[in-house]
Amino acid sequence: MTGKFEKKSITKAICAIITLTLTILLCFAACEEPGTVDTFDTSLLPDFAYELNEDKNGVKDIPFDEYLQSVEIPQDGAIVYASDKGADENADGVANAKAINAAIDDLSKAGGGSFVIDGKYKTSTVELKSGVSLYIQQDCALISLTYDENKSASTKLSNGLVTAYGAENIGIYGPGRLMGEGETFTEEPVDSTPLMPLEKFNLKERVLASRDRIRMEKENSGRVNLLYLSDCSGVTLTGVEFYHSATWTCNIRDCDNVNIKDCVINNNIYVANSDGFDIVSSQDVNISHCFIATADDGIVIKANSAEEVKNVTVKDCKIMSLANCFKIGTETSKDVSNITVDNCDFFMAGGIVGGCSGIALESADGSNVSNVKISNIRMDGVTSPLLIWLGNRLDEKNGSDGKTVGSMKDIEISNVYCDNVELPSAIVGVKTRTETYYVNNVKISDFYVKYRDTGENLDVAIPTLEANMNGYPEITRVSHQYIFTHETSKYYDLPVYGLFLRYTDGLQLTNFKVIPRSCSTLDKWNISGDLAVDSKNITVR
Repeated sequence: MTGKFEKKSITKAICAIITLTLTILLCFAACEEPGTVDTFDTSLLPDFAYELNEDKNGVKDIPFDEYLQSVEIPQDGAIVYASDKGADENADGVANAKAINAAIDDLSKAGGGSFVIDGKYKTSTVELKSGVSLYIQQDCALISLTYDENKSASTKLSNGLVTAYGAENIGIYGPGRLMGEGETFTEEPVDSTPLMPLEKFNLKERVLASRDRIRMEKENSGRVNLLYLSDCSGVTLTGVEFYHSATWTCNIRDCDNVNIKDCVINNNIYVANSDGFDIVSSQDVNISHCFIATADDGIVIKANSAEEVKNVTVKDCKIMSLANCFKIGTETSKDVSNITVDNCDFFMAGGIVGGCSGIALESADGSNVSNVKISNIRMDGVTSPLLIWLGNRLDEKNGSDGKTVGSMKDIEISNVYCDNVELPSAIVGVKTRTETYYVNNVKISDFYVKYRDTGENLDVAIPTLEANMNGYPEITRVSHQYIFTHETSKYYDLPVYGLFLRYTDGLQLTNFKVIPRSCSTLDKWNISGDLAVDSKNITVR
């Protein structure tokens, strides 16, 4: 009896020692001994506040008067009114599309001019031609077919409500509306209640709760963009409201010399894949003073078509997104360079949570991303401030050769102020069987972050997973393993609250300040002295 007791005691003691040793090793693997929490002048944080509308599916009291100003129709060219060419508010969408397209075609052949939308016209796809601009008058609109109408229409929607192919010198001017019927192309969500902050934050719980709110596409729905432009040059969008798109709102593909100003994207914030402005393989694009509220990425650069992307400027925009507010990616096989983002507000309305990053810079399919400058950004309620991701998804359907990893370098981010965040930022490269690919030459300065002060119930993996670098990049998947479904997948919380680094070469941090949750037991970052784990040439000032 005594022998058995002694054996049990010895066994318990050994188990206790092993448990204690593992705990200590995990703590040291996770971080250094936690230091003093940062402080900074929190009055610098943004103080703007937006509420949800009555239906809880969009933003209330959008300041339309600041954006949707009437644009004078040029008097020195031809002016044609839709109502004079057979468009009828009581006609079906196919008849209106036929009348409008015939009139636009005639106007273009005659040398171009102004085509005026002077009513609310249900329509199938309208195609702009060279030299023709749409002027959508106050309280007027082109209105998309619904899902049921499109399904039974003799001429169905194709690519967009408004399209153009190879056109030059075209424009769309407001203050009227291009109106989608996005909800009708999607299923009801699992949960239609707004998602408020969890009492105790846990990444997987938050991810699954967010997914339950998404309105997924109906099978073979036939949904289209509100605006689809391909291979166009000399494009102007001014003072237009884009309303309730069924998928990407404005798909600008292989275009050059594009100017977008004073526009509002006013989408249902739960319709899946409803990006705001998608700049796809386009060059010399300027987006300024726009208000965007949407479910998916707000302004997103993609590089998977015919051309590389270069010379894109985004300024003075306000963006709410349940994905990423500004993003490069995910489809990135061509190069991306000379990108500037300045003086923008990123937010979540009504105190709800969801989404991913305010700033997401990604190369997933071989793209070389370089010379990106982002400054003067204010965020409130955005899940994570920053993700820089160099991965090896290498999707051949998106133009990758299937073997060449791209690069991410020469990035400057400054004067960023973030309140009510829930996840850290991350900069991650990728290691393959034969080589390590580093994110190179990143400078971050005057970067101030304050967490929403909830509880936390974290599930931290030590070491963090990196198998997903060949998968879909998001801040929620930096330490993630997809297993059949999202419910059965692993979503691990990162072991830091400030900045997580992996495979970074040449990082300068100046005034990178983070105030974590008051209950946090994590360290600010996985940096030991001036060296990061699996990284090099890290300088902290």
